[in-house]
Amino acid sequence: MCPETGGLREDSLPADGRSQELRMEKMERVYKTMRNAGVTNIVVGSIMIAVGVTAGVLAIINGALLLKNKKGITF
Repeated sequence: MCPETGGLREDSLPADGRSQELRMEKMERVYKTMRNAGVTNIVVGSIMIAVGVTAGVLAIINGALLLKNKKGITF
């Protein structure tokens, strides 16, 4: 594997000058994959933040309700 040619060995590239095009196509695929991974991470992170905030709000509300009704709790 040769990093200069995007993983292809020099002798496996066509001799008609298409090696630069192949390299650019591979680099474009790598950048698109990296972009998609970044977008996915941002979306998952945003969802996790929303779920965390929702869980926190629900916990605060339930705690407030328990404190409000603590006189009615008997053991």
